[in-house]
Amino acid sequence: MDRHTINLEFFASYELFEQIPSLNCEEIAFVGASNSGKSSAINLLANNKKLSYTSKKPGKTKLFNYFKKDNNFIVDFPGYGFANISKSQIKLWQRELPRYFEERENLKYAFLFIDSNSFYKSKKIKETDIQMIEYLNKLNLPFHIVLTKIDKLKNGQIIEVSKSFEENFQSFYLLSNKDIGLVMTLAKKIDKLI
Repeated sequence: MDRHTINLEFFASYELFEQIPSLNCEEIAFVGASNSGKSSAINLLANNKKLSYTSKKPGKTKLFNYFKKDNNFIVDFPGYGFANISKSQIKLWQRELPRYFEERENLKYAFLFIDSNSFYKSKKIKETDIQMIEYLNKLNLPFHIVLTKIDKLKNGQIIEVSKSFEENFQSFYLLSNKDIGLVMTLAKKIDKLI
């Protein structure tokens, strides 16, 4: 295993909560808006560009995607927000996603992925991300924010974005596909959790 990666392998995908088997494990949820970089983060963490299929079309991830890490799991969720999916699919996920977060005893932690470039341009957190933060807090589920696509910002812009998050959150992570050190830092945190 590469020194800056974690040992991940694809396990299974499920569309319905009831399809997820009972597992003797702990799970970490990867959540965020469509095209926020969740799937790309899995590829980076595993040093495998093909592990989690990513697409430039937002909303490509439409299932509970389980990735095995030793005896535990990372669960990659569908991006919320501007996904180009049908109304019936939206209704399905509005029913199924809360069931996982509220009923899945294996769930121990969450990482919320936010596109730093999008944040810098708008100067604010998306309303959907705010709603997710409020929801995680309501559930008393511990979580960290991961600011993705840092490589698209200049150094001064990264500092500006970081300061904005420092004012509102105790800690957060930066992630770039061009900075091994940032990948290592996130990988070490996940290693400690599961």
